[in-house]
Amino acid sequence: MSKIAIISDIHANKLSLELVLRDIEKRNIDEIICLGDLVTKYFYPYEVVENIKNNCSIVIKGNCDYFVATDERYKFARTKLGIDNIDYLYNLPNSYTLKYYDKIIKFYHSSPNSLDKIFNPLFNGNIYTNYKNKTIYDYNEMFDKNDITIVGHTHQNYIAQENNYKLNIVDNYIFNNKRAIINVGSCGEHCHMILKDNKAVDIVDLYLSYAIIDNNNIYMVKIPYKETLKKVYFDNIKLQEQLLAPPSPNDTKKLKKALHL
Repeated sequence: MSKIAIISDIHANKLSLELVLRDIEKRNIDEIICLGDLVTKYFYPYEVVENIKNNCSIVIKGNCDYFVATDERYKFARTKLGIDNIDYLYNLPNSYTLKYYDKIIKFYHSSPNSLDKIFNPLFNGNIYTNYKNKTIYDYNEMFDKNDITIVGHTHQNYIAQENNYKLNIVDNYIFNNKRAIINVGSCGEHCHMILKDNKAVDIVDLYLSYAIIDNNNIYMVKIPYKETLKKVYFDNIKLQEQLLAPPSPNDTKKLKKALHL
């Protein structure tokens, strides 16, 4: 069977994508599946979209891809992308189904029924998700007649296997008779959310992540990101000072704090 890498949430960060693709190249991967959010947040939407088109066999739509493709307020990204790439983002599918051995695997950006619905068993008790007290739902909604659901969106990676009607976090998923939900994390965005004192807060990780399906095993790959993140930070500052990219003071502040600059 094919050895497959699953990436997600690049967010127009070409330097991080290049780092991840170099890592993938070393691992004898047969194909790459991308779970969306190619654009927004960073300043290289055109380069990222072209790179994804050239390297990924399957690409599905993320909420940020939809926003940029349909909302003219995203002027910076739309100007950089051009009409052909805007149409490309708009026409991406919302899901992909793969039969792998005897398993049905379904890929979404965030969930079967939405491009931006939050699900994260790390937040609250492995059964329900609670994000800013707005969204609570059973993990069964993440399945649609399939055995394995693979998503991105939250930037926080995990492998959660069903056992006795609960999700248990495991190091890797070995194909068996149990269902699983896997979040591949992000290949471009260093921030994800955790619950602290029942409130959602952003934290910064100095690694990127993606998942690999290899024979009867699914596992996570984490790539050290600190040195590349420094390049991203100084590139952001340069582009903003030269007025070649819109300012993003909050994101820049987070980067500076995380890098102790």
